[in-house]
Amino acid sequence: MMRFVWAFASLATLTSAGFGEPIFAPNAKLKVEAKGGVGGEGPAWHPKFGVLCSGNGHINQVDRKGKVRIWRKDAGTNGLLFDAQGRLLACEPKLRRVTRTEADGKITVLTDRYQGKRYNQPNDLTVDSRGRIYFTDPRYGSRDGMEIRDEKGKAIEGVYRIDPDGKVTRIITHEVDRPNGILVSADDRFLFVADNNNNTRGGARKLWRFDLNQDGTVDLASRKLLHDWGQGRGPDGIKQDVKGRLYVAGGLNKPNPPFEPAKDVKGGIYVFSPEGKLLDFLPVPRDEVTNCAFGGDDLKTLYITAGGTLFSIRTTTPGRVVFPRNERPKPPKGFQAIFNGKDLTGWKGSSKYWKVEDGCLTGTADGTLKYNRFIVWKGGTVKNFELRVKVKVSPGGNSGLQYRSTERPDLGESVVVGYQCDIVSRRADYDGMLYEERGRRILAHTGEKVIIDEKGQPWVVGEFPLKKFKPGEWHEYRVLVEGNRHRHWIDGHPTVDVIDLDETNRKLEGVLGVQVHVGPPMKIQFKDFFLKKLPDDLPVIKAKDARIPANAKKVVPQGKDKPKRLK
Repeated sequence: MMRFVWAFASLATLTSAGFGEPIFAPNAKLKVEAKGGVGGEGPAWHPKFGVLCSGNGHINQVDRKGKVRIWRKDAGTNGLLFDAQGRLLACEPKLRRVTRTEADGKITVLTDRYQGKRYNQPNDLTVDSRGRIYFTDPRYGSRDGMEIRDEKGKAIEGVYRIDPDGKVTRIITHEVDRPNGILVSADDRFLFVADNNNNTRGGARKLWRFDLNQDGTVDLASRKLLHDWGQGRGPDGIKQDVKGRLYVAGGLNKPNPPFEPAKDVKGGIYVFSPEGKLLDFLPVPRDEVTNCAFGGDDLKTLYITAGGTLFSIRTTTPGRVVFPRNERPKPPKGFQAIFNGKDLTGWKGSSKYWKVEDGCLTGTADGTLKYNRFIVWKGGTVKNFELRVKVKVSPGGNSGLQYRSTERPDLGESVVVGYQCDIVSRRADYDGMLYEERGRRILAHTGEKVIIDEKGQPWVVGEFPLKKFKPGEWHEYRVLVEGNRHRHWIDGHPTVDVIDLDETNRKLEGVLGVQVHVGPPMKIQFKDFFLKKLPDDLPVIKAKDARIPANAKKVVPQGKDKPKRLK
């Protein structure tokens, strides 16, 4: 499938005050994922299925390879959302109901009437942390057949809540003119409602925020106006990133008089702070811009539906989604998590270089470092252990997993010396090698089985196939140290196997840490940091049990080693 790309120019500042970073990825381009009416509404991301969206009367799938097919024919849906269990929730205005598609494909009708009266046109929905579903019920087009009315006979376009036990409660009646998009904040404190009466002169085109009570009711007196689109097309679908910023679909590129005559309310994605400050605007070249959803493995792809087209663009911050859950994986049996994903509790290092970003231990260097800097785990020293951690390093970046090491403040701020599993994106024969910081230096290149003799000379006694691991992506590094044997892996592929017989220089215990390196600007991120301590009394291999073959070659020292080619 051909994918079209547009460059875009932001109409507001890309670096928003209070957030200090671009919202859309530098040099990001708007990409067409599917067209021909496929991307009319929705959309919803699933890590296995790709993107589902409403269009042409169906639920359509754009799978992870970009292939388009009909997921559910004649579904008549609008807003889509996966719940915490990965089941598809759908507003179905055609049949005036809200449904859930179970894992086996069975469709469960969650509600099709309120107090015996049929809904107008269920439009969009959101879910809170307790699994309660909130949905909007406007009526666009003909007003005939509207059954839900107040005691004076006035038609109600309301907002409703479905509890896990199936009970349905109306929480907003007339406090919003024509509710469309809807979103519960991450902490369940707020309910955001897009008010979009686009076929009435002077109709509301506003984004409202309400305080949400713990019981799922709304404090109607708390209603706060966040933004008013005036005489343009108002807000539609709403999503939120993990920093709380709101991404709101809205606007029109071509005025639609007499109801929407404004020429300066363009179609696109409006990005707001939770308090309603406009931070950025992403133009989208198709009318009407209806909705958006975060997806991709890192949840940094924003999918946008507009004029029947499904677009995508990269963001700098992951989206907040109900599914897949943003939960940190549990440590494997026998392991402990040594990084909490929230702050630097339990670690010691300079905030100049280390922070928590997107739930990851993140190190950065701007290219001006005079010497390498480290952050050290303060949970004690390590002797025999197994370490597993997921790592992402920027292209050209250089870092390492420091272990059995020693802090040396006498050599400079945050200096650590000792064994290191290298993380080097530019050289396959360095990535995963065994290095000794400010010591014996290269002890084994990646792809080498090595014995270090009693005088400290490392000898190559065997080889592993060399493999290249792409920078900018997540890879799992594994370090297993037992006695004086060191083994490293990347994504399950062995990189080194070393026996250290040098009693004078080797270390059998020390601190654990990670590094940012001198050189060009770099960024390194760590997550899912798991440590398993092994018994202290594991045997140390003796020289008589680790014979060095007569044909063994010396490890080529740093500075004289040329990059090895991949076979």
